[in-house]
Amino acid sequence: MLSRVPQGSAGAGAAEVVEHFGEMLDEHGLGDARRFTVPETRIEESRLPEEAVADVREWLTGVAADISGREIVVGDTLAAVLDSIRDRVSEIGEHVEAQAGQRAELARAVETGYGNAHAELEEATRNGSLLRGEVLARWQDFAGTGDLLRSLHVQRARKGRGSNRRRRSPTRVRALKAALRSSLESLIIASAERGAEQVLAAWREHPAGGPVVSGPAAEIGTVSPELARRATRAVSAWQDHVQELIRTEGVTKRSVAKLVSFDTEAVSLVLTVGLLGHGASEEGGAVPQRLLKALFGAESLRGMGAKARADLRSRIGMLFDEEAIRFGQVLDAAGIPDETVPVQLYQATYNLEVAR
Repeated sequence: MLSRVPQGSAGAGAAEVVEHFGEMLDEHGLGDARRFTVPETRIEESRLPEEAVADVREWLTGVAADISGREIVVGDTLAAVLDSIRDRVSEIGEHVEAQAGQRAELARAVETGYGNAHAELEEATRNGSLLRGEVLARWQDFAGTGDLLRSLHVQRARKGRGSNRRRRSPTRVRALKAALRSSLESLIIASAERGAEQVLAAWREHPAGGPVVSGPAAEIGTVSPELARRATRAVSAWQDHVQELIRTEGVTKRSVAKLVSFDTEAVSLVLTVGLLGHGASEEGGAVPQRLLKALFGAESLRGMGAKARADLRSRIGMLFDEEAIRFGQVLDAAGIPDETVPVQLYQATYNLEVAR
């Protein structure tokens, strides 16, 4: 339909316009389509006058009354729409792929942020930096007052009162264990905080990240409220794991082990201090290493140390993974498609072609 065609003296070029209209239809493969022209005319109550659209009304009425004709119109229209889907989906798919690529970049920023935080934390658990303050004071109190030596002379479990006494940990052992747990918890929370801040900063610099972190989503730039509780549970479980390693794998054929009995909880703390100090601190690292080598031998000690450190790394990794999930939830809430969406789009187009 060509509307607002000039009439009368003003329509000197109308024939040329109509001819050009026909050429455009032919060029787009619509040369056989029925053509209508609507003249430039007045508007009555927001409607064209009846005589201006009489031909169009008559044709539409005829199509509506002719079942076969109506089916042809519907079929041709539907076929044209389906024919155009391939091109339109291809264009949409490019945009979706671009959005999915932006989401992947934002997701990599999350991995990088928490990966860096985890690496920094792991270094802090190796270089002796945790063996300061309260932990160092509790260690020196434990090692310098005789409790450490007494833990190596605990009598083997007997029936009755002796067994009950063995299960009670000395006050200094409990204090050292609590200080180590608290120090590790604080380190985990501080590292997770830095990881979240790094991710948030990276997102704000990204073209697609700024709108994502605006408003309430900005709260993800700090740790989740549940992290402190989860960190406490993870560190306590790790301390139990280290103690279990001492109990089940701290067996050696060295003669000293045949002569010395030891309290597993106290010696597990010695191993923990040795792992955290890694020989970096003469006050916190060398003494535990010498003692543990004397008890278990270098090979057994290396094995227990590797397992203990791997377990700690795994537990902290799970904590950070749980923290990182929040960023993925923000991406989901923002409606940014992932890499599966363009695949589904193209698959739907293929299924449509097969069905046709």
